Parts: sequence; structure tokens; C-alpha cells
Amino acid sequence: GELVNSSAYTSDSNASTPNNSVHLPPIKEIASIRNVALVPREKIPCKLIKKEILSHDVRLFRFALPSEDQVLGLPVGKHIFLCATVNDKLCMRAYTP
Repeated sequence: GELVNSSAYTSDSNASTPNNSVHLPPIKEIASIRNVALVPREKIPCKLIKKEILSHDVRLFRFALPSEDQVLGLPVGKHIFLCATVNDKLCMRAYTP
């Protein structure tokens, strides 16, 4: 290997002292008031508006929320239960979008 001479480098310790550092004001979170569709432990009616076959065992379903101004409101890493009556039987499945 090659020996690197670091004696030519001098640090500017004055630039990082607390008295000379630039402090930015904290970022304030703006609470946005949005109409969230999901309410924990409550069923909401959604209409199936599109279904697409992606492969022999994969389907893509698109549902409309009850109101056009709503957002789903599902936190990252959480799942939803979809319920439907199929052949007069209740079918319930969990999905993580």
C-alpha cells in the first residue's frame, strides 16, 4: 500500500463550534385535515370498479371509496380486511396494500 501523508490537512475547528454553527428553526408539521375513509373496527362500503388479471394466480382489484374526496388512511405496514358475500357466504380476507 501507499502511505498517505495527512500532515498537510488542517481542520477548521472553528467552523463546527456551537457559537459559529448555523441553527435552522425546527420544521413544523402542518396538520392536514383530510377526510379519511377507514375507521378502526368499522366496515365501510366500497364498490369494485376494476379488476385486472396479472397472471394465472394474481389479480389486481381497484375499489372506490365511499366519497371521492376521501383518502384511504391506512398506515404503512398495516393490513385491511375485505369482506364480500360470495355464493351466499361471507368471505373475509386480509390484505396489505
